[in-house]
Amino acid sequence: MLIDWFTVAAQVINFLVLAWLLRRFLFGPIVAAIDAREAHLADTIAEAERREAAAAEAQAGFETQRKTLEAERAERLRAAEVEAASERGRLLEEARGDAQKVRAAGRAALREELAAVERSLGTLARDEVVAIAERALAELAGARLDERIVETLIERLGALDADARGPWVAALRAGGADVRTARPLSEAQRAALTEALCTLAGAPIEVRETLAPALVSGVEVEADGYAVAWNVQRWLGDLRARAEALARAAEGAAEAPDDAA
Repeated sequence: MLIDWFTVAAQVINFLVLAWLLRRFLFGPIVAAIDAREAHLADTIAEAERREAAAAEAQAGFETQRKTLEAERAERLRAAEVEAASERGRLLEEARGDAQKVRAAGRAALREELAAVERSLGTLARDEVVAIAERALAELAGARLDERIVETLIERLGALDADARGPWVAALRAGGADVRTARPLSEAQRAALTEALCTLAGAPIEVRETLAPALVSGVEVEADGYAVAWNVQRWLGDLRARAEALARAAEGAAEAPDDAA
């Protein structure tokens, strides 16, 4: 078989031209497009990796910040609990102190109220005793008691010491004597009292008699501001004064332990 070298050469040339054309107009753009696509994919992957790294870094920062905030929150909670416990203890202590003060004030008020009641009862008892004594003496007062009272007064006039006798003598001589009695004196009582006053004055004097029912039973003699007397009302006044003095002494003795406490 004969080979047509012209045809072979033409075929080779055509193949080479075709290969060049394919490379020039087909494979070149395809390869360029592929290279461009690969470059774009590489850039995209790199950007994604960069963003992923940034996200991881941000997440790490957020996690650190979260842990810091949680630690601060826990610390604040512990501090708040400690402060709350301290404040609760302080408030409880204040409450106990206030309760003690209230109880102490209540006890003091109760003691004061009881003391006031005791004082009122004591005063009432004293007044009642004096009132009973007044009624009893008023009912028992009679001629014999009046006689004894006049006799007692005459004895007192006769028993005046030298210092008191001088002013009495001068007063009696200057203006006489005023005699006040609960009931009118009998003639014998009047004569005895007048004789005692004249004897004291050393000269006859004027004796003026006045009724004073408020004396209950008794006699008072006054001369120019000087007076000597014995009467039931005065005796009852002494009784009341002594009772009040005893009550004050008892109150002072009852308050002494409280003051010491």
